[in-house]
Amino acid sequence: MKIFILLSLIAATFAYPKCPENQYYDVCGSDCPLTCDNFNTPEEECDRMCNRGCHCEEGYLKTDRNRCVKPEDCPSHK
Repeated sequence: MKIFILLSLIAATFAYPKCPENQYYDVCGSDCPLTCDNFNTPEEECDRMCNRGCHCEEGYLKTDRNRCVKPEDCPSHK
């Protein structure tokens, strides 16, 4: 029983990877995220399969360096 509890704790600790600042892990996040390049003209429909990984928190956009920043902090706006 102790081994089961220990293994459960280890699995829970390592179940999801730690994401960078302003990001969260999702097993089925959008495969068409808003980016600094496309937020003024986002795709109308995103019918692609879900994407497992780190995704930007609401109000943030993905940069070409895979960071999440506020729209006013996009490299193209500086």
